[in-house]
Amino acid sequence: MQTLIAFAATGGFSRREAEAGIGRVEQHYATLWREAAIPNWRVGDSSGLMLWEAAGPLSLWPGWSATREVAVASVYVPLGHERLTGSVPLADAPAALANALRHRPSAVHDIGPPFVLAARDERTGDLDVFNDAIGAGRLFEVTREGLWVWSNRPVAALLFAGVTAAPSATGWHHQAVADEFFGLQTPWEGVRAFDGSTRVHWDGRKRRRLITSIDLSATWARLDRPDELAAEAASALKTVASSVGRLYSQTPVVDLTGGRDSRLVAAAFLSAGADVVLHTHDAVPGDLNTALELVNLIPLDRRPEHVVDHVAAADGTGARPTVAALSHAIAWHRYAEGLRPASYLYSRAPRTLDEGVRLVVGGAGGEAAHGYYYPRDLEEIKSEPLEQRIETFARRVLTRHAPAAGQAPAARDAVYQHVATVLRGLAARGVTDSRMLDFFYVLERMRRWGTTGERLGTVSPLLDSSWLRAALSIGQSERQANALHRDLLRDLMPSWVDVPFYPGEVAVSPHSRPSPTPGLIRLADASDRRDIEALLDAPELWSEAFDVTMIRQMWGRSLDGSGTPRDEATLKAVMWRGGFGDFCAMVNGSAPPARLPLPKVPEASALVHPELPALVQPEPPPRPTTEGRAKSTLRTVLRPVRKLPLGDRAVRSAGKLVRGTRRRVLVRLDHAVMTRHDGADDPGSG
Repeated sequence: MQTLIAFAATGGFSRREAEAGIGRVEQHYATLWREAAIPNWRVGDSSGLMLWEAAGPLSLWPGWSATREVAVASVYVPLGHERLTGSVPLADAPAALANALRHRPSAVHDIGPPFVLAARDERTGDLDVFNDAIGAGRLFEVTREGLWVWSNRPVAALLFAGVTAAPSATGWHHQAVADEFFGLQTPWEGVRAFDGSTRVHWDGRKRRRLITSIDLSATWARLDRPDELAAEAASALKTVASSVGRLYSQTPVVDLTGGRDSRLVAAAFLSAGADVVLHTHDAVPGDLNTALELVNLIPLDRRPEHVVDHVAAADGTGARPTVAALSHAIAWHRYAEGLRPASYLYSRAPRTLDEGVRLVVGGAGGEAAHGYYYPRDLEEIKSEPLEQRIETFARRVLTRHAPAAGQAPAARDAVYQHVATVLRGLAARGVTDSRMLDFFYVLERMRRWGTTGERLGTVSPLLDSSWLRAALSIGQSERQANALHRDLLRDLMPSWVDVPFYPGEVAVSPHSRPSPTPGLIRLADASDRRDIEALLDAPELWSEAFDVTMIRQMWGRSLDGSGTPRDEATLKAVMWRGGFGDFCAMVNGSAPPARLPLPKVPEASALVHPELPALVQPEPPPRPTTEGRAKSTLRTVLRPVRKLPLGDRAVRSAGKLVRGTRRRVLVRLDHAVMTRHDGADDPGSG
């Protein structure tokens, strides 16, 4: 993954300080690249631009492009850029794209997310930074007096600015409840995230910063052309598919399941004539059968390779892997800088930012047409007065994210108030029906969800603005009938329209092969249980977001095997927060927070990175006691006596005498030993 930094300063920030900031960034990220990253930068009097990228990039798009007039750095690949740049040579496309966005910032909606671009005018020092329509590119800002730093990685911005890393209380309130962050919140104190469609402009001569953004809730609130929008979405998906073939050096692997979203994406690539490999993961009953039916409907002369990954049949028991929970949490924070959800606690984190990169195309973003937050009693809620409806929707969103207790009341209230505020803003813009929940998903959750913004080789065509506009234009009944998916399939792949979507429209056979159902993984079974207990014994490290009493009760149930999956999910969130505290200390170059009682050192986990300091240090050997020193001295004195004739008998007799006056002898021996040890004379020792 590339690392971009742009900065602007009003004065007092010298080139030497900029170079020192670059040094801190490179030192931290040196171990996060499998091969040394290629550095590029331009630093001037009031602004600068930097980009570190992989030595063997996966894409053909020039992440760094610089001339004497302009330097352009971009993160991720701008799918569909041809809609703005036309047919210019690829080497000239970054400058052409930057120029188009400067003249018409709303044109960012023609670029498929995720995407971040920064351009610096080498003559004036002017700087422009753009993020994509929904903010999936993850653009962050760190400020200190007279200095602004923008980056796609929070730690890079903190290190360059020289700001101490610390957890954000409000951010971790969100994480504890929703396992993600809403609004401008991040896990880091002093680091804010930008909304989608944001432009940062720095005037190099006047040394002034201007931030503008497009309010998508106002722009997309009155979408009343569903048929036209569906046609535009179909065309845009084909454009994105064609763009992938021109901008990547690998043949894309397109996931194909029995569901709605992957089918739509695969249809777009096939309709565009793109060279692809279809991939099906045979993990869910019926999924493979539906995927095979779809593949067989493709004409032989157009049928691509179809790879199926088979999963062994489950035996009904399910193996529970043993993990080092805190080590896993630290490894994930090291890789994703606190932006991954705690649900990944038991998964292996990539060791490097360029590990195992391959081009994978998936259906993330299709949820915009699913009615993700719709409750079962939606019809009853729709009949409520507007303010009551907003409050009910806000409570249902909160319950959807945190169905179980365990979070601190302040954390739950923070999330509820934020959700309610966003919904009220949507209502003020004319979105008063169930689409409030759909808009909330797109504006608040979609840019945080998934891994699209973390690795270069993940492509999600359904994040494109054309698809999102079409998805937000349809009503409740169309969502429940999957009408938009079918409308686009009629345009892209007509033969696939009548194949039912799995599993929603297909009855699951009772004779289907059972899917793997591993048993509940309990945190109490972790290999670093002593570390976990030490963390739970230091609630000051996590209690701002969690209820201490409830968490300890959940831990007790995990120990005796009676805990529920919801208990374990909450405990994972606590470990996630604890690991983040350790990672903050590492970013600052200090030791992790002290925890009492000090646990024994666990066995090294295969997933612990060797460059990370140990979570705890071995206990020092106990200091010899007074009695121990006396016995050792007595044995030394009597050892020559034992070698004499009748020596053993004499020693035994002496032992009886010593035991009779044990306390006095031990005190005097101790005094003599300490005097000799200190090398000082004691006139009072007879």
